[in-house]
Parts: sequence; structure tokens; C-alpha cells
Amino acid sequence: MYRPVTSNTMFDFYLPENQFFASWNMGGWDINDISIYTEPSLHDCPSDDHRFYSVHCNNISDLKKALDIGIELVSLLRGFYTILNEEKQKVIELQKVVNSKTRQELYMDEAEFYFGLYQELGDTLKFKLTPHEFQQYKLNAQENLVNSSMYLAQKQENIGLYLLLKYFSMPLTWAILYKIMETLETIEKHHDKGWSITYTKAERTKFTNPANNFSLLQIDARHGLKFESLKPNSGNIMTLDEAKIMFRACTLSYLKYKYEELKTSEN
Repeated sequence: MYRPVTSNTMFDFYLPENQFFASWNMGGWDINDISIYTEPSLHDCPSDDHRFYSVHCNNISDLKKALDIGIELVSLLRGFYTILNEEKQKVIELQKVVNSKTRQELYMDEAEFYFGLYQELGDTLKFKLTPHEFQQYKLNAQENLVNSSMYLAQKQENIGLYLLLKYFSMPLTWAILYKIMETLETIEKHHDKGWSITYTKAERTKFTNPANNFSLLQIDARHGLKFESLKPNSGNIMTLDEAKIMFRACTLSYLKYKYEELKTSEN
């Protein structure tokens, strides 16, 4: 897949040279927000020069703003893929953005991310697309799980879904997993009561016992040194890998629930 000449943005975002982004893998996902393509090789051989452009950069002229948008989009994509398979988490990163007209470029360490940027992008997207393009964008959100998840994350009422994608874009430490647990349980109790968490109370206790306890995890625990930490702990203990699997499965269940809800509500 090559970059269409007609795309209404002047910015190219560079991805790592890895076959993971090839057209037979993530490059073939047909993602609404991140259109991945591969530049042809100068040596008439397969290329790993993977890049993307985004509808969210339509009519954007500021390179710094484009970089911030690219960082946000890639973090959400990384979060989504981590829920499916943590193995490739570190591969999904933005290297730089280039203005295709001036060739000016910025690297990811020059970005200034701020919370809620994606919701702002969602609010302004209908002004960056023609009515037909915007309608097609919404229809595409019903086509697969990645499009539905990113489309719904733009909406303020789905702040929990947005947070899940952001948390899963980070290294899955005990503290981050605890935030994921709290977010899932708030969603179940206050936002999407038709959906239920997929782990049991016993599994929850097996996770929170080490996650909260300095005597078991030391510096990696959610809490610092507390008086209770000095007491022997004989409770059941979940490993970090077990916790990752448990919360990835629970979050995937929620994304699928929202996907089916979207398909029903939009028809």
C-alpha cells in the first residue's frame, strides 16, 4: 500500500523498520485514524520503510501540532495492540514526522503530550472532512475492533475506554495494572452496567494482595512502606504475568462489548 496522492495532509509519520507494519500485518488493518503505507525500495526489493498519514492532520499546517497528534495516535494504537498481544508493545512507536513539502522534521522527544488531546481531535474531525468522508469514517468504525475502539475513545462519555487504551500503551507494572482494574470496575458500576468484569473476587484478591503490599513487591508495590507491610503475608499471590493476562482478557471483553453496541446503535 502506497500513500495516495490525494490525501489531504502534508505530514508523513515514520514508523520503525519492522515487518510488523507490513501490508500483510498491521499495515492491512485499514485503520481509520492511522493509514499505514510502505514506501517502495530504491533497490527493487521488499521495503520496511513504513509510514502513515492521518485524517486528523487534514488542514493542519503546524509541524509541532502534527507531531503531538502522531504521538497520541500511536499511543492509542499501541494500547490497543497490547490488549491483543503484549509481545510487540515496544515496536509500536513513532520515530518522527516530516512535512512532505518543506522536508522539515521533528522527532518524538520534541512532543508535548497533554491529556484529552484525542477528544479534541474527535470534536474537530467533522470540520476536516467532507460530509461524505465523515459519514464513511463513522461507517468504517463498525468494520473492525480497532476502528470501533479508537472511534469511541474520542467521545467524552467513553473516557474509561480512552484511559484503558492509554494505560495499556504504558509498561504494564503493578501500579498501571491497578489503575486498569479500578477503571474497569468503575466502567462496570457507573458507565456500562450491561457489561461485567470477567475475573472473580478471588482472582481480584489474589492480584491486590501483592499489588498493595510492600513486603511482597518492595519498590514495585502500589503502596509504600506501611505498618501492615511489616506483618507476615500468607495470602494467595498472583504473578505479574498472570495479572497481565487477566486484565488484558477483561479489557478485550469490554472492547468487544462496545463494538457490538456501536454496530447496533448506528444501524
